[in-house]
Amino acid sequence: MRIRKIVDYGNERHITNTNAPMFRNHKKRSKKLRGTSAAVKKINEEHSVDIAFGKLKMNFKPHDWHTALTYSDENYTDDEDKVKRDKRNFISKLKNRCKKAGIELKYLTMTEQGVRSKKWHHHFILPQEIPISMLYECWKFGQIRILNTLYPDGDFRGLAKYFVDKTKGGQKDDDRERGKRRYSFSKNCIAPEITYETGLPDTWLSTPRPPRGWKLKPDSLYSDIDGWGGYPFQKYIIVKIE
Repeated sequence: MRIRKIVDYGNERHITNTNAPMFRNHKKRSKKLRGTSAAVKKINEEHSVDIAFGKLKMNFKPHDWHTALTYSDENYTDDEDKVKRDKRNFISKLKNRCKKAGIELKYLTMTEQGVRSKKWHHHFILPQEIPISMLYECWKFGQIRILNTLYPDGDFRGLAKYFVDKTKGGQKDDDRERGKRRYSFSKNCIAPEITYETGLPDTWLSTPRPPRGWKLKPDSLYSDIDGWGGYPFQKYIIVKIE
């Protein structure tokens, strides 16, 4: 049976067609699909990237800040508990200043040690409406680096993968507790609406036909066989015609 998954971002929808035998019988538990540990790990990581990407897409926009809060030599500490406490205090101060300035504070954050330096630092995705001077008012332990601004094309998937990847592309050991995320979003960040369509023919068109008022995003069409159960799938993106 075919399942069509639709992730709605407003002016953009991400669609996946797949054959899902596990949905054929809701009364009986389907047999566990076979897959190598590497394939399963890859699928799980891609799912985690999808979740992070979805929230990035819904809550942030091109040219928002990707910053890193670092420690100066005189303020540096190896005490992980203090590092986490420093971040909580920064967020608390920033919330108060944003409230007074009438700015809604949303953020994605991650605390980690550098691959080479092993020094602690904090990553933040923040709205561009927050002035850099305000960040310095709240962070007194070192520098605030603007790593980049979010991409004009709105494709934040590479950024989502950066926050999800525990190994930094294989440069670090994956020594964190299983299932524990390295990053967190503020509670006011929303997720995209996801719907599932069933009762569809088992096959799908090789080139999708978007509904009226929508068009296929160039180079977004992708088809393959999944690494879990060996079933075909198709992914593509449609965008609303202005």
